[in-house]
Amino acid sequence: MAFTYKPYEESEEVKKARQKLANIESQRPEEWTGGTYGTQLQDAYNRLQNREKFNYDFNADALYNQYKDQYMRQGLMAMQDTLAQSAALTGGFGNSYAASAGNMAYQNYLGKLNGVIPELRDMAFQQYQAEGDDLADNYDRLRGLYGTEYNEHQDRMNTFNNERNYLYNLAQDLAKDDYDRYNDEYARALNLYNMNNVSSGGRGGGNGGTDKEKPEPESPAAEPVTANAGLIIRLFGMGTANSLADAATKGNYQGIAKYLDEQTAAGTIDEATADAIYSFLKERAPKTPAKSSAKSSQKSGKASGGTGAKVSVNKVQGGK
Repeated sequence: MAFTYKPYEESEEVKKARQKLANIESQRPEEWTGGTYGTQLQDAYNRLQNREKFNYDFNADALYNQYKDQYMRQGLMAMQDTLAQSAALTGGFGNSYAASAGNMAYQNYLGKLNGVIPELRDMAFQQYQAEGDDLADNYDRLRGLYGTEYNEHQDRMNTFNNERNYLYNLAQDLAKDDYDRYNDEYARALNLYNMNNVSSGGRGGGNGGTDKEKPEPESPAAEPVTANAGLIIRLFGMGTANSLADAATKGNYQGIAKYLDEQTAAGTIDEATADAIYSFLKERAPKTPAKSSAKSSQKSGKASGGTGAKVSVNKVQGGK
């Protein structure tokens, strides 16, 4: 029968980690587009930067025009008074002197009007500067509000990125460990399958020896025990079966024999079964040439007359 094994499927731990990552992804803050104050800040900046330079036109000054009307009325009244006074002195007849005097009184008030222009210009400049200060203050205020809101958004984004990166790395690490475990289990299962399908050979006593000598059954009536991967799994479970297969692959026969001795002492298996399992595992492990000292110890072990798992321990020790 061809080897088959269950396909890989992510563990619940990996699925939960991926779900947490998906949940945090759905909580990503919106991209920054200016916030509440972005448009207001840009408008305030444009008004400040595009403001016209100071230029004073007294004819367009409402205050100047008020002064102008006032001084022209006062000048006209002064001219009329001067003309009336001059006519009274000449018996009611006008003359050039009276006209000249009246005009001088009028021009005197117009001169006073021209005298207020510098003062009005200074007042207009001060007002221009005050308006500029107000524009600058408003821009600074909006810039502060904009900066606070932007920093809060960046804090949220940094918190999101940190949590998202943590969950992403966690999911990746868990997925890798999960898949590595699957590959290890697959390799062990394949190893057991291959071991179970190799034809049986003789028991060896050294570190992977190929001796074809076999111990005698405990009694003439005892039926030989046949070990295979299925028997090992049924007796000890998949986890222990994998561990025994790894030990055999690494040549750790002493560890195998010690474990079988413990199971024999506990009554889990008998000595015949322990010997059969030990032989099965050793015969299917990588073979290395046996040393002469191993063979000597092997023979010494056989001379002791033991046939149980304890004999296996002696054989392994002789192989070391």
